[in-house]
Amino acid sequence: MDNETQLLEIQRRIEEIKARRSEYRDITITIGSHNSQKKPEVGIWWLHEGEVFMHAVDAIACTDSIDPRCVEVEHIYVWPLLQQQYAIEYPELLSLKYNEISRGRVWHHRGFNIFSITCAPIVANSPTSIKLIAHAFGIGNRGYNIIIDPQYPL
Repeated sequence: MDNETQLLEIQRRIEEIKARRSEYRDITITIGSHNSQKKPEVGIWWLHEGEVFMHAVDAIACTDSIDPRCVEVEHIYVWPLLQQQYAIEYPELLSLKYNEISRGRVWHHRGFNIFSITCAPIVANSPTSIKLIAHAFGIGNRGYNIIIDPQYPL
């Protein structure tokens, strides 16, 4: 399938997602190294070619002292938005599925004032990758822990 056909299919999926799920209508995806935001953020991420692609919100949005999940979006639904947005810079993303590259989340446990990075073992065992993710989310100089999550095999 050529890139143009893939983009048309991606656009179709995006329209379907936005029609069914209002929380995906105003999604912003950034590349962590391009992000000048140094306030702590939480959200979802993918790691590709040394870049952290992310959808994040200010950690202040985490108001529940018990539940650290404050970004209620899922990788599977954000992926087509990412593919469309970065199709020119990273055309190889067009042929990948959301779970074919390393991905995870950054959480904020407000009650304990600590952040967590959930990821696959390969990412957890890479200090460089963890530093990239922590920097992208503005938590590099804060306390955070790394949690291996079996839902992230890559």
